[in-house]
Amino acid sequence: MLRIEADTQSSARPRVGQGRVVDAKRRKAIELAAMDRAKSHYELLGWQVEDTSAYRPYDLECRRGDSDVLRVEVKGLTQGVGTINVTVGEVNQARDPSVITDLFIVANIGLSVDDDGALMACMSSERALLSS
Repeated sequence: MLRIEADTQSSARPRVGQGRVVDAKRRKAIELAAMDRAKSHYELLGWQVEDTSAYRPYDLECRRGDSDVLRVEVKGLTQGVGTINVTVGEVNQARDPSVITDLFIVANIGLSVDDDGALMACMSSERALLSS
């Protein structure tokens, strides 16, 4: 099942795909912004959300009740949705028939620098959700 929700107003054709962000601080800011967006999305749907990105091959584990479990891989993009890179571990987890895995993509994340020089993510209104 593929559900895409988008709220874009640009008439220009955007660049798409998951380009490699070399700068670690920029990459982390994009990742955190996408994770925050995904966590909020699932919490609004009534899930209890745990960040598992530090110790599992998926980013979020969502639980509802005693038996409903959902795993979520989150991808943050500074461009439009196009090619998405996933690891072997992410693919193997998504193939597990005992649990549903979502791929939650947040596209067109902008980055800016605040007055103190810290990176800030400007959230996009475009997201895509692919569920196994």
